[in-house]
Amino acid sequence: MQAGRLPRDGGAIEVRYLTARELSAQAPRLSTAATAAVTLLQDWFGPFPAESLTVAGTPWRGSDHGTALPGLVTAPLRWIAPVRDQSMERAIIGALVRQYFAPDVAASQPFVDSLITYAATRAVHHLLEGSNFAAPRFFGGFVPFPLRTVLLSPPVGDPRPRVAGFAELAVRTDGRDLRGVRALESLERYVGWPTMLAALSQLRMRDASEWTALALADALSTLRGTDMRFLVQECVRADAVFDYAIGDLRSQAVASGQVETTVTIVRRGTGRFAIRDNGGAAAGTLPVAVRFADGREIRDVVDGGAESATLVYTAPAPAVRAVVDPDVILLLDADRANNAVVRDAKMSKLGIRLAMHWLAWLQNTMLSYAALS
Repeated sequence: MQAGRLPRDGGAIEVRYLTARELSAQAPRLSTAATAAVTLLQDWFGPFPAESLTVAGTPWRGSDHGTALPGLVTAPLRWIAPVRDQSMERAIIGALVRQYFAPDVAASQPFVDSLITYAATRAVHHLLEGSNFAAPRFFGGFVPFPLRTVLLSPPVGDPRPRVAGFAELAVRTDGRDLRGVRALESLERYVGWPTMLAALSQLRMRDASEWTALALADALSTLRGTDMRFLVQECVRADAVFDYAIGDLRSQAVASGQVETTVTIVRRGTGRFAIRDNGGAAAGTLPVAVRFADGREIRDVVDGGAESATLVYTAPAPAVRAVVDPDVILLLDADRANNAVVRDAKMSKLGIRLAMHWLAWLQNTMLSYAALS
């Protein structure tokens, strides 16, 4: 057993680290992960909710996720634990986030479960940036094989969507947690992480019985000065199906010698990614990017609540590409294959070369396998 102290709102948290004797070599990783996670979570959500904390590393028994009780978190430790296998760190982070929102697991609700998984996933990506690699396991899960080519937590400045949930965060297998996490991540990509963090902090100050989607919507509305209630309720509604598409893209010459381009955006799902301004009128929520043959690009915003929207442009050149939601804000979109239409796309020589190299490798692999089988 090891003991230590962590700063807490002018005082200190008494911390004890427990590990089995045969796994004592992993104790430094356990304490480092817990210290970093507690420090970050106190910056995000305020003082740690307990006066003392016990962090126990338990031998892995087939479950990846850690557990949490008030003032106690556990994380599974493996016999073989290379540095690039961050499963123990992810479990510690997830268990510590649960200390803030639901130390009593039995009392948690579906929205709170999604909220915990979302916050834990965000903390994992923040703390393990650049070191969180995929690590598939073999021989019954006992032997991990980290893949340096598959980075699960890219740099914070990377605008692309990230992994939505990890097995160590106790994500439900029926997909409800994962859908809720994607809903919260979509809201984050729309309002920005600083605004989302401020809303989560306000939400946590309320009584636990008030940790609902409506309360989160009220906090976001106050912070942004825009009514966000409808948008939040639509995103977290389990039966809402979001599907936006480019219905048509056509360009034709007009009398002035210019080219008139018409872009039609359609909503094919039941879900509506939409808000209303202070006057109650529909406000734009979904960006649309249109690229022209001369290289210019125009961006517009359309109302996500409308069944369809039409944009008309007059330019010297025809449009060659139109994309709705080009920045992948709405992670709940059911079919992103119909989000773009491309006309007269140029063939990439580099792309052809890479495809041929891959086909040659695949052919060689298949022939080698056939010879050995």
